[in-house]
Amino acid sequence: MGEIVRLPRRKRLRKEQADAFLQLALDFDLGEDTRAEIDNAIYRLAGEPGERWLFVKISPEQFRYVTKAIQEMKKVAVRENLTRTISICH
Repeated sequence: MGEIVRLPRRKRLRKEQADAFLQLALDFDLGEDTRAEIDNAIYRLAGEPGERWLFVKISPEQFRYVTKAIQEMKKVAVRENLTRTISICH
């Protein structure tokens, strides 16, 4: 059988280190996608679970769908509250 090779534990970056790396990446004229990949890599080395929000790019069509769904949920909630209020009053 093969030899077992122990990999070093992944070292976490301190916040100051992560900020310095990120600033260095931002100083270069990199594309948005490249900067996002670097930011995510730095986060994986520095961030603690639950510490940051995850943001996802969506297309304009997807954005319209999401906002429409939110508006529909608001309308349903208002109708349900109004129905409940009317039923309590009668």
